[in-house]
Amino acid sequence: MKIITFIFLLLFSSASAENIKPLANSSIDQLLSDDNLNYEFIKSCVSIYSGLTELTRAKEPEIANQFFKSANFLYPYGILTLVKLKKISRPDAEKIFFKSVEKLTNEYINLMLENGKKNESFFKGSFLADDIYFCNEVASAIQTVVSKTKKN
Repeated sequence: MKIITFIFLLLFSSASAENIKPLANSSIDQLLSDDNLNYEFIKSCVSIYSGLTELTRAKEPEIANQFFKSANFLYPYGILTLVKLKKISRPDAEKIFFKSVEKLTNEYINLMLENGKKNESFFKGSFLADDIYFCNEVASAIQTVVSKTKKN
């Protein structure tokens, strides 16, 4: 029975890792021109930030708070993009986006913990540091556009 459970967990871990792909392989131009890519990117960034919030909350609450703020800044853009893509109501998009982010957040947490065991770091030896940097760049670009739009 233990062997079957172990095999199931191994297969589940491998399958969930397939959903996580490096984000930095895309350019900002690609994100702006492809709503599907934009949606997946925002969902991934929110999930990364949410995972980091959970993993750092106990030992580094100030850092966790920054990740939390970053996730919450991008969250509505994911919902708006989903509304546009699927042509669904905002409440329906919120439910779908929340469930998708929740699932992907757990996958990122598992990936970071696994990487932490292997490399004594959530990021070392993985693409996650590049992804976080890229998420920060895109979030910064969105903030710039929003602030310019508010001024006009």
